[in-house]
Amino acid sequence: MKNTKQYYDEFIAHFQQLGTADYSIVEIKKETLEQQAIGSNTCIAIYDFIKDEYEILHWIFDSKDSDRPRTMSRQAMAALIHPSDIDYTIHCKMHTLGVLETLPPEELGDYKIAYECRMKDHRGIYHRIIHQYMVLQTNEQGKIWLFRLQLTRMASQDNEVPPRGMIIVNTRTNKKLKWNNESCLTPREIEIAGYLAEGYDSKKIAQKLFISKNTVDNHRRNILRKTQTSDTGLALLYARTMGLI
Repeated sequence: MKNTKQYYDEFIAHFQQLGTADYSIVEIKKETLEQQAIGSNTCIAIYDFIKDEYEILHWIFDSKDSDRPRTMSRQAMAALIHPSDIDYTIHCKMHTLGVLETLPPEELGDYKIAYECRMKDHRGIYHRIIHQYMVLQTNEQGKIWLFRLQLTRMASQDNEVPPRGMIIVNTRTNKKLKWNNESCLTPREIEIAGYLAEGYDSKKIAQKLFISKNTVDNHRRNILRKTQTSDTGLALLYARTMGLI
């Protein structure tokens, strides 16, 4: 019987039937992405379906940027993931590829997948990471060719918390396609998170929504619990990165 990894390998092989691709058209995009990554101190890589490897534009898991890998195979990237999270991440990717395959080519660049998993650094310490994938380029046949991967670190040495949330969101319309959404916030919690992001405090939010301050505070506690964060700033980072606000 095939295991999850074997199914995923076959899934990738299916998407690799893309023909040739013009690499010259992505060089400007790579330069822009690298500058963005350095400015935000996030990891950005490009996954190439044809080569079945990642090109690392900026890495955050080594002590020196000069030590970062330039390319990394899909298997090497997977080896950094916590063993308990591997099947979860594969299911997230397979589900996403299945959804994207049903979309018109002109809409592919509008969607983002975001999910959590734990990844280890060069010392073997696991970090809580949010992965964000977006279609960077399609080929002449309208098939996915390059993905942009962005890794955002939520916490260090957090190897006891299993991943919980996964979302597919249209970044243009903000329409959300949820799956395995145990940690996703309710519409009211998203609304309150949005006001918090705008600088409102609990009292002003209560006045805005015609509810009590205690109710707002209860929602804020639920937001921290669901995002598994210790303060409002981290909770808002989580919500933005996951595409909830």
